[in-house]
Amino acid sequence: MELLEGLGRRLLDRGLGGFLLSLSVLTGTPAHAGGVAFAGTDVPSVFFISKSDDRNQVHYGIRLDSGCRPRGDEPVVAYWKLNERGGETKTLSLLDRLGYAVKRQRLLPNGSLQMEIRGFPRPIDIEASPDGSGGCSASATTSIANRRATLDEIHLLVATFMSVSWIQLSGHDPTTKEQVREKVYP
Repeated sequence: MELLEGLGRRLLDRGLGGFLLSLSVLTGTPAHAGGVAFAGTDVPSVFFISKSDDRNQVHYGIRLDSGCRPRGDEPVVAYWKLNERGGETKTLSLLDRLGYAVKRQRLLPNGSLQMEIRGFPRPIDIEASPDGSGGCSASATTSIANRRATLDEIHLLVATFMSVSWIQLSGHDPTTKEQVREKVYP
Protein backbone atom coordinates (compact mmCIF):
# COMPACT_ATOMS: atom_id res chain seq x y z
CA MET A 1 0.00 0.00 0.00
CA GLU A 2 2.86 2.39 0.78
CA LEU A 3 4.20 1.86 -2.74
CA LEU A 4 0.85 2.85 -4.30
CA GLU A 5 0.52 5.87 -2.00
CA GLY A 6 4.07 6.96 -2.97
CA LEU A 7 3.25 6.49 -6.65
CA GLY A 8 0.11 8.57 -6.20
CA ARG A 9 2.06 11.37 -4.50
CA ARG A 10 4.71 11.39 -7.26
CA LEU A 11 2.06 11.45 -9.97
CA LEU A 12 0.14 14.22 -8.20
CA ASP A 13 3.31 16.33 -8.20
CA ARG A 14 3.43 16.13 -12.03
CA GLY A 15 0.26 18.25 -12.34
CA LEU A 16 -2.78 17.94 -14.60
CA GLY A 17 -1.07 16.60 -17.72
CA GLY A 18 1.42 14.29 -16.10
CA PHE A 19 -0.96 12.87 -13.56
CA LEU A 20 -3.99 12.10 -15.70
CA LEU A 21 -1.92 10.91 -18.59
CA SER A 22 0.48 8.80 -16.58
CA LEU A 23 -2.52 6.97 -15.20
CA SER A 24 -4.16 6.65 -18.59
CA VAL A 25 -1.07 4.88 -19.91
CA LEU A 26 -0.61 2.75 -16.81
CA THR A 27 -4.25 1.72 -16.63
CA GLY A 28 -5.37 1.32 -20.23
CA THR A 29 -7.80 -1.38 -19.16
CA PRO A 30 -9.00 -1.63 -15.59
CA ALA A 31 -8.22 -4.73 -13.60
CA HIS A 32 -11.14 -4.35 -11.21
CA ALA A 33 -14.14 -6.44 -12.22
CA GLY A 34 -17.79 -5.49 -11.98
CA GLY A 35 -20.29 -3.53 -14.00
CA VAL A 36 -21.90 -0.27 -12.97
CA ALA A 37 -25.68 -0.08 -12.61
CA PHE A 38 -27.90 3.02 -12.65
CA ALA A 39 -31.56 3.47 -11.64
CA GLY A 40 -34.36 5.04 -13.68
CA THR A 41 -33.77 8.74 -12.95
CA ASP A 42 -29.95 8.51 -12.80
CA VAL A 43 -27.90 9.99 -15.64
CA PRO A 44 -25.25 7.40 -16.59
CA SER A 45 -22.96 9.83 -18.43
CA VAL A 46 -22.71 13.58 -17.87
CA PHE A 47 -19.21 13.88 -19.42
CA PHE A 48 -16.23 11.60 -20.03
CA ILE A 49 -12.46 11.36 -20.37
CA SER A 50 -11.09 9.76 -23.53
CA LYS A 51 -7.52 9.08 -24.54
CA SER A 52 -5.69 8.61 -27.81
CA ASP A 53 -4.18 5.18 -27.15
CA ASP A 54 -7.49 3.26 -27.20
CA ARG A 55 -11.25 3.77 -27.37
CA ASN A 56 -11.96 3.13 -23.66
CA GLN A 57 -13.38 6.07 -21.68
CA VAL A 58 -13.92 7.06 -18.06
CA HIS A 59 -17.52 8.29 -17.70
CA TYR A 60 -18.94 10.40 -14.90
CA GLY A 61 -22.59 9.72 -14.12
CA ILE A 62 -24.84 11.04 -11.36
CA ARG A 63 -27.37 9.27 -9.15
CA LEU A 64 -30.58 11.29 -8.83
CA ASP A 65 -33.82 10.96 -6.86
CA SER A 66 -37.29 11.20 -8.43
CA GLY A 67 -37.11 15.02 -8.18
CA CYS A 68 -33.80 15.04 -10.13
CA ARG A 69 -31.82 16.06 -7.03
CA PRO A 70 -28.45 14.42 -6.27
CA ARG A 71 -29.05 11.22 -4.27
CA GLY A 72 -26.80 10.24 -1.36
CA ASP A 73 -23.55 11.68 -0.04
CA GLU A 74 -21.53 10.77 -3.15
CA PRO A 75 -23.90 10.87 -6.12
CA VAL A 76 -21.26 11.26 -8.86
CA VAL A 77 -19.91 7.90 -10.04
CA ALA A 78 -16.78 7.43 -12.17
CA TYR A 79 -16.47 4.20 -14.16
CA TRP A 80 -14.87 2.71 -17.27
CA LYS A 81 -16.83 2.27 -20.48
CA LEU A 82 -14.79 -0.34 -22.31
CA ASN A 83 -15.47 0.43 -25.96
CA GLU A 84 -12.67 -2.01 -26.83
CA ARG A 85 -14.88 -4.73 -25.30
CA GLY A 86 -18.26 -3.85 -26.75
CA GLY A 87 -19.10 -1.05 -24.29
CA GLU A 88 -19.21 -3.05 -21.06
CA THR A 89 -18.73 -1.04 -17.88
CA LYS A 90 -16.29 -1.62 -15.03
CA THR A 91 -15.61 0.16 -11.78
CA LEU A 92 -12.29 1.97 -11.42
CA SER A 93 -9.38 -0.01 -9.99
CA LEU A 94 -7.34 1.28 -7.05
CA LEU A 95 -4.70 2.65 -9.42
CA ASP A 96 -7.34 4.22 -11.70
CA ARG A 97 -8.83 6.06 -8.72
CA LEU A 98 -5.55 7.91 -8.16
CA GLY A 99 -6.23 10.00 -11.28
CA TYR A 100 -9.83 9.56 -12.34
CA ALA A 101 -11.78 9.32 -9.06
CA VAL A 102 -13.98 12.09 -7.77
CA LYS A 103 -11.81 13.94 -5.26
CA ARG A 104 -14.57 16.07 -3.78
CA GLN A 105 -18.27 16.60 -4.32
CA ARG A 106 -20.61 18.92 -2.49
CA LEU A 107 -24.18 20.06 -2.86
CA LEU A 108 -24.54 23.78 -3.53
CA PRO A 109 -27.38 25.92 -2.12
CA ASN A 110 -29.03 26.13 -5.57
CA GLY A 111 -29.35 22.32 -5.68
CA SER A 112 -26.53 21.73 -8.15
CA LEU A 113 -23.43 19.77 -7.27
CA GLN A 114 -19.80 20.87 -7.46
CA MET A 115 -17.13 18.22 -7.96
CA GLU A 116 -13.42 17.85 -8.60
CA ILE A 117 -11.56 15.00 -10.27
CA ARG A 118 -8.29 14.00 -8.60
CA GLY A 119 -6.15 14.69 -11.69
CA PHE A 120 -8.04 17.77 -12.89
CA PRO A 121 -7.58 21.07 -11.01
CA ARG A 122 -10.76 22.86 -12.17
CA PRO A 123 -14.08 22.60 -10.34
CA ILE A 124 -16.93 21.10 -12.35
CA ASP A 125 -20.56 21.97 -11.58
CA ILE A 126 -23.34 19.50 -12.40
CA GLU A 127 -26.96 20.60 -12.73
CA ALA A 128 -29.84 18.19 -13.17
CA SER A 129 -33.46 18.78 -14.14
CA PRO A 130 -36.52 16.81 -15.29
CA ASP A 131 -36.28 15.79 -18.94
CA GLY A 132 -40.02 15.95 -19.67
CA SER A 133 -40.48 12.18 -20.01
CA GLY A 134 -40.35 11.21 -16.33
CA GLY A 135 -36.56 10.96 -16.21
CA CYS A 136 -33.77 13.42 -15.57
CA SER A 137 -31.07 15.10 -17.63
CA ALA A 138 -27.82 16.59 -16.36
CA SER A 139 -25.00 18.75 -17.67
CA ALA A 140 -21.56 19.70 -16.41
CA THR A 141 -20.05 23.18 -16.64
CA THR A 142 -16.49 24.37 -16.08
CA SER A 143 -14.04 26.96 -17.37
CA ILE A 144 -12.95 26.25 -20.98
CA ALA A 145 -10.87 28.81 -22.87
CA ASN A 146 -11.47 31.38 -20.12
CA ARG A 147 -15.27 31.16 -20.28
CA ARG A 148 -17.99 29.17 -18.61
CA ALA A 149 -19.02 26.28 -20.87
CA THR A 150 -20.85 22.98 -20.82
CA LEU A 151 -18.23 20.23 -20.57
CA ASP A 152 -18.66 17.29 -22.95
CA GLU A 153 -15.24 15.62 -23.02
CA ILE A 154 -11.70 15.75 -21.69
CA HIS A 155 -9.36 14.14 -24.24
CA LEU A 156 -5.81 13.04 -23.44
CA LEU A 157 -3.27 12.80 -26.27
CA VAL A 158 -0.87 10.14 -25.03
CA ALA A 159 2.65 10.70 -26.41
CA THR A 160 4.66 7.85 -24.90
CA PHE A 161 4.58 5.72 -21.80
CA MET A 162 3.99 8.07 -18.84
CA SER A 163 3.76 11.23 -20.95
CA VAL A 164 1.18 13.28 -22.79
CA SER A 165 1.39 15.85 -25.55
CA TRP A 166 -1.74 17.74 -24.53
CA ILE A 167 -5.16 17.62 -22.92
CA GLN A 168 -8.12 19.01 -24.79
CA LEU A 169 -11.27 20.21 -23.04
CA SER A 170 -14.29 20.18 -25.35
CA GLY A 171 -17.71 21.62 -24.71
CA HIS A 172 -20.13 24.25 -25.88
CA ASP A 173 -21.49 27.64 -24.87
CA PRO A 174 -24.73 26.92 -22.96
CA THR A 175 -26.55 29.82 -24.64
CA THR A 176 -25.28 29.95 -28.22
CA LYS A 177 -24.32 26.24 -28.47
CA GLU A 178 -21.05 27.38 -30.10
CA GLN A 179 -18.33 24.75 -29.71
CA VAL A 180 -15.61 25.67 -27.18
CA ARG A 181 -12.20 23.98 -26.97
CA GLU A 182 -9.04 24.47 -24.99
CA LYS A 183 -5.75 22.62 -25.20
CA VAL A 184 -3.69 22.40 -22.03
CA TYR A 185 -0.01 21.59 -22.44
CA PRO A 186 1.80 19.93 -19.54
